[in-house]
Amino acid sequence: MQTRRFLTLLVGLTLIVILLMAGVLFLFPDLGVHTGFSYSTIVIFFVFSLGAFLMGKAAVKSTNKYRFIQVLLLVIMGKIMISLLAILAYMKLTEPPDKRFVLPFILIYLIYTVFEVYYLEKVAKEEPEDAVQGNHE
Repeated sequence: MQTRRFLTLLVGLTLIVILLMAGVLFLFPDLGVHTGFSYSTIVIFFVFSLGAFLMGKAAVKSTNKYRFIQVLLLVIMGKIMISLLAILAYMKLTEPPDKRFVLPFILIYLIYTVFEVYYLEKVAKEEPEDAVQGNHE
């Protein structure tokens, strides 16, 4: 997958998620108290997805045939750790009145996870020379 195509998809997905969150928060105004956390989650997963893509592209170029699997495991564990840290930090810093902030978080997490599976699968299918040139879709 070309970097330009990935960035277009990532920005498009992020705009859709922002609109989706605006709709969810409009339909369920009691979740409005957690608006900042929901939008911060989108930023976190945007940055994480960008990093995962770049690491995946670099791994495909590697002569080590296990590098991509190593990166994939790092991405999975990293996302779990970042998610747990974000939730724990939010709970500790803001002492939210309820635990419903997890609902938009899970929705955002799932959307970005599906997207990561999609683009990492595309990156994994690239040949090392295609990854260097960035010409394979």
